[in-house]
Amino acid sequence: MAALILTSPFKINQVLRELVSQGVVEEAVIGRAHQYRLNKQHVLVKDLILPVLHFEETVLTNLGSELMKKLKPHAPLSIILYGSTARGEAEPTSDLDLFLIYEDAEKVPDPASETLNLLSEWTTRTYGHHASLRRCWVSDFQNRARERDPLIRNVIKEGKCLAGLSLMEVLDYGKTH
Repeated sequence: MAALILTSPFKINQVLRELVSQGVVEEAVIGRAHQYRLNKQHVLVKDLILPVLHFEETVLTNLGSELMKKLKPHAPLSIILYGSTARGEAEPTSDLDLFLIYEDAEKVPDPASETLNLLSEWTTRTYGHHASLRRCWVSDFQNRARERDPLIRNVIKEGKCLAGLSLMEVLDYGKTH
C-alpha cells in the first residue's frame, strides 16, 4: 500500500493506529499480520466516507435520470455510458460517450438537432465533460450486435446503463414486447 501512495510504511502504520484509536478503523491481528477494515458503524464512515465512495454511482444514476427528463417527449429506451468514463479511465478532457437506443417507431433526433446540442452543452456545464452522443433504433443495435460491429461490441462489453433498459433487455427487446 505504501508504494501505491508514495508514503513510507511507517507513516501508514502510524495513521492506521490513530484511526484504530478513534474507532474509524477496526484492526484484527492474524499471526504476524494486521488486517484493517472500516468500522461501518462509526459516524464518519457511515455519513462521510461511504457516501464519498458511492458518489460516482450516484452521479451516474442522476445523470441518467436528468438525460431522460431532458429528452422527453422523445426519450430513448436506454442510455448507455461507454468509453473511458465507463471503464474508469477518464481524463479531465475525456468525453462522456453516450449511446441512446430508441424504440423502432420513435423518431431518432438528428445529431445536429437543437435538443442534442443543448444536451451536450448541459453535460459540459453540469459535469465538466462534453457529451459525445450516438443514437440508433433498437433493431439496428440488435442487428449490429449480431453482426459483431466493433462499436456495438465495445458498448456491450464496457457499457453501463444510466437509465432505461439494461443492455440485456435491449438485446432481448422485441422478443417479449
